[in-house]
Amino acid sequence: MIKSNHKSVDSNGRVYLPELTRWNPYSSNLVSIIGILSSVFSSEPPVHAVRSPGPQVLTAQVINPPGMSRRDILINSLTVKLRAKLPARVKTEVDELNRAREAENVVKANNTRIKKAQADLINLRVRMETEIEALIALDAQNREWIKKNSADASDAAPNSTSALSYLEAESVVGQQVIDLMAEECAHEDLMDYLCALNRDGKLSMSDLLKEIRVLTRKLFEIRTLKRRSLVVLQSGNSMGNALKVPSPPAR
Repeated sequence: MIKSNHKSVDSNGRVYLPELTRWNPYSSNLVSIIGILSSVFSSEPPVHAVRSPGPQVLTAQVINPPGMSRRDILINSLTVKLRAKLPARVKTEVDELNRAREAENVVKANNTRIKKAQADLINLRVRMETEIEALIALDAQNREWIKKNSADASDAAPNSTSALSYLEAESVVGQQVIDLMAEECAHEDLMDYLCALNRDGKLSMSDLLKEIRVLTRKLFEIRTLKRRSLVVLQSGNSMGNALKVPSPPAR
């Protein structure tokens, strides 16, 4: 640090040494110049490093009553430090518990949706089985009626060689019965094909039930129309004027 009251220091704190400006390597005394320069500076360092205060950490003060053993003092100090760190640790545990609870809520919601979907499928299956049983019963009645009336038709038309030729002979209504039989067989084959796709894993159960529901309705309409047509044939009206039977809608 520069001495402010030195003779070689001016009022602005600058060092002025004429010996330096008049330096001569042959006549000047280097030792004396170094001595003058040394006298300008004091023994204190020119720069003082001031330590900045660090962040203030609030810690609980450990108060140890007099007469405590060293073991009790250490236990007391450790307890205070653990209590200071406990909030951060508890927050971490609480966050993990909240995340686990959210995941549990998602799983519960998914389970609820799955159970509802299973219940809907079971109800749909029950309805489909009921409809299929009704269609089977109706089909059995139709087959019994066809069997009975085929025998009567054979007696009435001895020249006919088969039921098909008998139906063809009845013109419009007979041709319509043949078309309905063909469409019925096509729908049954389609149902078998869809069941095979489901067994192979190429068609989901929900899609299968949806298609079966549509096909069973079609079969019911076809078989009902076929039964009406057979009634017309039985009445002997070959032109179909007594009862006009509409064709089933195309799929």
